Amino acid sequence: STRVRSSAASDVYKRQVRPNDVEEIVEHIFIKQGYLVESKNSYDKKGEDSDRTFIKPLPILSEINDEIGSCRVYVQIKKKDGEYDEDEGIKQLEKIVATKENIEGKDNKFNNFYKVLVCTGEFSSRIKELAQEKNIILIDGIQLIRMCLKNI
Repeated sequence: STRVRSSAASDVYKRQVRPNDVEEIVEHIFIKQGYLVESKNSYDKKGEDSDRTFIKPLPILSEINDEIGSCRVYVQIKKKDGEYDEDEGIKQLEKIVATKENIEGKDNKFNNFYKVLVCTGEFSSRIKELAQEKNIILIDGIQLIRMCLKNI
């Protein structure tokens, strides 16, 4: 039956897909969309990190002034089956962005930055609300699969 096949596929996924694999998939998607990898597993020396940080030159603006013509995307990736209801990913993004953007301060040429939390499962309504309050973009497992199909 379909349920048995779905369960078997889920079991294979759980055993064979490591968190690092998911990070590589997300990286591939961003690269296919024209982003450059700025850093992998970037730590702030206070225990917080972003799994990937990407930059993307903005058309026209980067041609006029390369000091302001890019955006930066901080990505935290969680391999989680089922519903994701932990604050950890949001807290990590908030702290790493605060640290990185403060360090660079006024010299920061990436005035535009975004925070993205990726989860292989689905987000709880509480996490969706919290992310909205913190201006964090959420990408759930279904969206991730759709992105894979478009970009691979």
